[in-house]
Amino acid sequence: MVVITLIGIMSAMVYPSFREAIVRNRLASQSNELMAALTMARAEAIRRNRSMVFCAADANQTNCQAAWGRDWLVFDDINEDGDVDAGEDIIQVGGIEDTEVYEGATMLIRFDRRGFRVVPAGGNVIVEVKPTDCTLEKPWVRQVQILATGSTNNRVQEC
Repeated sequence: MVVITLIGIMSAMVYPSFREAIVRNRLASQSNELMAALTMARAEAIRRNRSMVFCAADANQTNCQAAWGRDWLVFDDINEDGDVDAGEDIIQVGGIEDTEVYEGATMLIRFDRRGFRVVPAGGNVIVEVKPTDCTLEKPWVRQVQILATGSTNNRVQEC
């Protein structure tokens, strides 16, 4: 009986830190996937010698939308209008779990034929991956930063 009590006490102590480790690993995985998609969009722009777009996708993952949700897509934007039109290939689609969300002021990122980020113009762009139940002072926010040169980096922030 004492052994069962000790196992119960130990489990109660370990569970919160185990849950946090799972959340951190899941967010790291999601932000790494986002960075890989951005890098692939940039590489495809250089390889195809034309504009490629990474954007927040609608629920069907068939076109861009005006707000971040849980989906994204990369497509060959031949006419550079920011919409998936006939003859423009969707290269890759992706999304995240229902327990996470993307946030950012920019929903469409365009890479030119040289691999530079041309939309939006100016400074760095940040897209955040974070849990829907972000707890204050927990290092659970992953920020993916897209530089004007087209390169990306990743950093951890508190909620």
